[in-house]
Amino acid sequence: MPIVWYLADLKSGAVLDELPLTAGTLERTVGAKTTAEATLDVHDKACPANWAELIDPRRAMIVPVDDGLPLGGYVITAAKVGGPSVPFTLTSLEHIPDRTYCRTLSASEGVDDESDVAAALLNSRVVPGWGFDLQVTASGKSSDREYDEAEDRTVFSALADLMGSRGGPEWITRVHWANDRQSAFAKVIEVGPQIGRRIESTIFDGHH
Repeated sequence: MPIVWYLADLKSGAVLDELPLTAGTLERTVGAKTTAEATLDVHDKACPANWAELIDPRRAMIVPVDDGLPLGGYVITAAKVGGPSVPFTLTSLEHIPDRTYCRTLSASEGVDDESDVAAALLNSRVVPGWGFDLQVTASGKSSDREYDEAEDRTVFSALADLMGSRGGPEWITRVHWANDRQSAFAKVIEVGPQIGRRIESTIFDGHH
């Protein structure tokens, strides 16, 4: 069964339409942005007439679904419009914390679990601003941390620093159906110890 490419509202997750996209390999990596190249055939009868309005990169989320299973969420980070086919660069939802900046925050060793620090960083702007749910499991590790809004440091950078320390929390975005009607997607950020060991090297290849 071929992949179905859904176009959804980036914040609410509401399904807007389906797109006749073709794409290469889709790859997911824990705590990192991944990209995929995709092409839209605008002359395909399945292509919605208002496709150019729907693919607004500030509001659109692309979700490939394989046999009913959402494989992940992507934002459009590049598109070349004007020909019979439109090439896209799709970047996984881990891109969003990389365009969102930290607020002032401090944590203390022996008091604040680093998973809770990561959650606080995400809850400051990413979760409410982009409609994510957050699932947090304690890492069992704490350290002194200081974040200052004046530094213009991205949340992605702060999370990478936490994840890069021994025993630090990992994080990843996941997408699933928000209801049985399959009319919307829910976006989740998982934070916890070793959450990605089973999927870190997973590659969806071949027809998708």
